[in-house]
Amino acid sequence: MQFPNQAELYEWCDDLGGEFRVEGAGSFHRNSPPYLMATEHPWWHLAGRSPHGEAAVCIAGSGDVPLFLLQAGAEPVVAVDVSRSACFLNELKRAALRRLPYEDYVVFFLSGLPRASGFLHARRLPQRMPAVERAALYDGLRQDLSAPARVFWDDRCRSTAPSESSPFQGFLHTLDLFTLEEIPCLSDPSHYTAWSAGARDYPILNLPMDLALRRLDMLFNMVYVSNVPEYMKMHFLAEENPEGYRTWLESFLRVVLKRLAPGGRFCSYFFQSGDAPSLTADLADFALLEDCGMRLDVRRIEYASAALGSRFRNVLAVWEKTRWD
Repeated sequence: MQFPNQAELYEWCDDLGGEFRVEGAGSFHRNSPPYLMATEHPWWHLAGRSPHGEAAVCIAGSGDVPLFLLQAGAEPVVAVDVSRSACFLNELKRAALRRLPYEDYVVFFLSGLPRASGFLHARRLPQRMPAVERAALYDGLRQDLSAPARVFWDDRCRSTAPSESSPFQGFLHTLDLFTLEEIPCLSDPSHYTAWSAGARDYPILNLPMDLALRRLDMLFNMVYVSNVPEYMKMHFLAEENPEGYRTWLESFLRVVLKRLAPGGRFCSYFFQSGDAPSLTADLADFALLEDCGMRLDVRRIEYASAALGSRFRNVLAVWEKTRWD
């Protein structure tokens, strides 16, 4: 499938989805603020089987997952997000990885954010960046951005009024920046170099994942949907509509099956421990995949938060297509 340039892609998404409302989408919508950094950490297990040369579609989120897949050799990579500002953040991170050294990248995004102070201090990096310095770095990045992304970031990053506050402050969510040590390109300059070398262009679709999969005329070796199913279940249950969730999930999984190549993988993240009883029930909701010949591999993820002094246990569920009907 041939993709137009990014600005034209946004127009295509506008024509396709309009001011779309995803049924049951709750707080995730066209104007949702992005997560500044990843709050999920699938890389440690996705790296176990290299996606080199494989086609992948993933939730764009904070931009970290598509950039990880690119450095691992996936080709092509298509990113999808219902939030327009999340799409713009993908563009900005990709440009920054291409053009900034490690230290400038970290300080550009994290300085002026109290939650990142310990991370910066441990690396002997500045806690603050004067607005004029941030604006100068941004001016070197904006050539790599689409016209709509420039408008969005110009308003936030080009001000040279005396200030050391961060233009990204308003994007933070509850758990944002609490596990910075677990993001490879932030925690290790050598990982940063690898991610930087792989920061190629990739199409970013501003659509709900289910709508994007229906409209993409191609097969993928990997479909990574973050914790979208987990979130959708919580939302439907909060509305006391479990049948609505079952209907949504079955429709979603059927379009995933149509887009998976033979041997392809469907990956979903769960912010739950592998021992949680609720996880067993959540995974049972995906019985359709196993009925269609897919094998489930539950991969446990454990990581620490220096900022919180806590350990977290999550799960990456990977279904592999072992039968082709």
